[in-house]
Amino acid sequence: MSPDGAFLAGHYNEDSARSERMVLIPIAGGAVRKLATVPSTATWAPDGKSLIYSDTSVGVSNLMRYSISNGSLAALTRFTADRIFDYDVSPDQKQIAAVRGRVSSDVVLISSGK
Repeated sequence: MSPDGAFLAGHYNEDSARSERMVLIPIAGGAVRKLATVPSTATWAPDGKSLIYSDTSVGVSNLMRYSISNGSLAALTRFTADRIFDYDVSPDQKQIAAVRGRVSSDVVLISSGK
């Protein structure tokens, strides 16, 4: 449910993107809106007027804001390195807390020597 009570958000499978995307159902009635570019992990902005999500491209994550009223998309961050693992937006939307970092792993081969 959006913070302002106007929409119920859910998700659906978008065949062309081969992933789950957001769908908005107006509580007062009306057409269901499929948001083919907004991932199902998007969260409501505190005022209920937009959806916020982390977009990762070439290993770098940035937060994006999708406006419910006009469908415009705006970058909230302009990071050049690292991934965003989690985030939250302050109630007045003037601050963002983000957990960022790199994913690394090592592969070790253990042999018995035979």
